[in-house]
Amino acid sequence: MKIITSNTQLEVTEARFFGETYKKLAACPDRKAFKLGRFLCDSSSVNVAHLLESFPEADWTGGAEEYKYKFLAFKKQEEELKKRKQEGCPEVSDEYAAYFKTEPFKHQLEAFVLSKDLESYGLFFEQGCGKTKVTIDNIVYLFLTGKIKRAIIFAPNGVHTNWTKTELPIHCNVEY
Repeated sequence: MKIITSNTQLEVTEARFFGETYKKLAACPDRKAFKLGRFLCDSSSVNVAHLLESFPEADWTGGAEEYKYKFLAFKKQEEELKKRKQEGCPEVSDEYAAYFKTEPFKHQLEAFVLSKDLESYGLFFEQGCGKTKVTIDNIVYLFLTGKIKRAIIFAPNGVHTNWTKTELPIHCNVEY
């Protein structure tokens, strides 16, 4: 069995579409279709997970391997986050103190510890809960550890002055 890409969909080829194989394919969670001896499904993460679990021996080729590897990388990152949360959030220690000009609240420290080494991370705090501080702390950390040389902040007109006149002077402990 091969799994390839067809436009933005995953296509299962070289398979017999009956019996147990048909049942497993029909159980794909997101939009799917059997058409002209082919099986097509959305390239969503739930479908990728289902196909990986149902057909571990499948050959992912023709662009489909990119969906597979992205999903596996996401799952690895998710496991790392779960592990960090189970270990608990440390207090502000000497290990992290160098990155902070102002001491973070517990939820800000937890967000910093969870996100500091990740390629991407979303902060979904309510307004006024300190997303900007966590972002500045992450930028400082990445800069001081040599992972970045500069950062660009995209913001609506008017908000940029809040960053330059208020937030950076308060929270940033490196020259900017």
